[in-house]
Amino acid sequence: MQNRINKMFHELKKENKKALITFITAGYLDLEFTEDCVYEMAEKGANIIELGLPFSDPIADGEVIQESSYQALSKGINIDKVFRMVENIRKNKIEIPLIMMTYYNLLLARNLEEVVKISKEVGLDGFIIPDLLPLKTNDDLQLYDILSKYNLNLICLSSILSDRERLKKLTDITKGFLYLIIKVGTTGKSNDLNYDLIERKVKELKEINPHLPVALGFGIDSIEDVKNLKIYADGLILGSKIIKIIKETSSVKKVGEFIAELRQELDN
Repeated sequence: MQNRINKMFHELKKENKKALITFITAGYLDLEFTEDCVYEMAEKGANIIELGLPFSDPIADGEVIQESSYQALSKGINIDKVFRMVENIRKNKIEIPLIMMTYYNLLLARNLEEVVKISKEVGLDGFIIPDLLPLKTNDDLQLYDILSKYNLNLICLSSILSDRERLKKLTDITKGFLYLIIKVGTTGKSNDLNYDLIERKVKELKEINPHLPVALGFGIDSIEDVKNLKIYADGLILGSKIIKIIKETSSVKKVGEFIAELRQELDN
């Protein structure tokens, strides 16, 4: 059976559309609110949703997501509660791809195969693990093998500064799409995106593997950013801005309005 992520990108390509990939910290403001936001984002045009599993030391995340992660942890959010939420989302007929963005220690603290097996059973489609450091240890290959067994995707992150040799190795183990980090630093707003470099890096990735979708993330914060970046890749990833809206408004409706605006801009 084809993974939902692969199927989604295949369908979007046929329609000549870009993927809108959104992020939300699981358990912020609480799990019920997170679940409602998932339904709203799916309805308003998100193609893939990343569920951030709260962690005490989220090294890839900026201040906004760090704070949301801390607040979720303070309410006792853990992987089992997130699993139950995902299971409920699937029971409510939400079929868009759901990805868990987490850190390796949270998986390593459990039996890796058990975690992956449960992830498959509840309806997750893949993992993004910023601290896995592919090609530096055997951890990535071990997890890759387990995920492949259950038809789940390991979505690797690449930097706009990565050399061609590393890009080749990353595209060999990445499934679903490659997450291209378009700035140096953590998640959150950026005022100094290098569009020429982003364009060159996406072109290089397409030369290496023309069939692997590339999604841009880190630093995309506004409709204007979406307008400027949508021409370069197969999808765009937004997270910190969504968390800001939640912090400022505590409103599922406001989140949905922002997603609808993003969808409209991507489709223009």
